[in-house]
Amino acid sequence: MFSDSTRVTARFLACVMFAAAVMAMPAFADTFPGLPSGSFTQQDKVWSDFTGSSNLPSDLQTTISFTTPPTGDLHTVTFSGSFQTGVTYTISYTITVITGSPETIVQAFADYANAGPGNPSLVTVLSNGVTLNDTKQSTTFPGVTTLDVTNTLIAGGATTAISNTLGQSVLLPEPSSLALLGTGLVGIVGALRKRSK
Repeated sequence: MFSDSTRVTARFLACVMFAAAVMAMPAFADTFPGLPSGSFTQQDKVWSDFTGSSNLPSDLQTTISFTTPPTGDLHTVTFSGSFQTGVTYTISYTITVITGSPETIVQAFADYANAGPGNPSLVTVLSNGVTLNDTKQSTTFPGVTTLDVTNTLIAGGATTAISNTLGQSVLLPEPSSLALLGTGLVGIVGALRKRSK
C-alpha cells in the first residue's frame, strides 16, 4: 500500500515529533548556599540583587529552577531553611529577561512550606504594583521584562521554605507561519507520493 520511502519518511516525522515532545519539558535547577551573590543567568533570565534581613537562617539555601511545560516557561526561586517561629524575615531579588528575548514575565505565584502547627504569613510585593499574600497567592499581569520581588515572611510553627514562581508569555506562531509550514509538509508528502509511483 505505501512505498518504503513513504514509510521511512513517516517514521522520520514520527521520531522528530516524539523528540520535540520529550524535549518540550526540561527541568533545570541550581542551588546556592545562602543568597546568591552578584548575578546569575539561567535560560533567558538574569537573577540579581539578592538581599535579605540580617536574621536569615544559617542553613538557608537558594534554589533557582525552571521547567518548560507547553503553557510557557515557569521560573521558580525557593529559599529553604529553618525559619524560627514568630520571627520576621525579608528576602528581595530582581529577575530580568535577557535583552533580545521575545518573552515577558506575565504571572507570579508566592507560597511557603510549613510542616507543623502555627500560621505563617507571607506578603510578596512586586515592583509592578502587585501584592500577593495568604489570600491572593497568584496573579497574572501585563508582560514586564524586569521585576523586583520582595518577600516578607512571619514564620509559623515549622516554616521551611519561601517559594516564588514566575511565568512567562507563550509565543504562538503567527497564522502565516503555520500556513507556510502546512504548505511545506503537503509539498513534501506530495513529492514522496509522486516518487513512489
